[in-house]
Amino acid sequence: SDAAVAKGENLSGVYAKAADYFIDEEDTETAKVYLDKSIAIEKTHYNVYLSAHLMKDEDLKEALKLAGEAMELATEAEKQGWVDYIKRKSEEWE
Repeated sequence: SDAAVAKGENLSGVYAKAADYFIDEEDTETAKVYLDKSIAIEKTHYNVYLSAHLMKDEDLKEALKLAGEAMELATEAEKQGWVDYIKRKSEEWE
């Protein structure tokens, strides 16, 4: 939200959530803008996974590589639920 951006708190997460919203709205161009902003601040399992999700239709190999990176980041962050989710979702793409 604009309020969260104005406060400058966890901007990476704020931008990733915005990207997720635009992915749901099927506005991939806007989603990519927010994802780039998010990743420029900090790579997280969430924004790297969203990048993989966006890329899956144009470059499956690269998308799966990003999904693997997202799983590593989720493991480092001790987010096992995300590790399982990313693994399950990326296996559906193949």
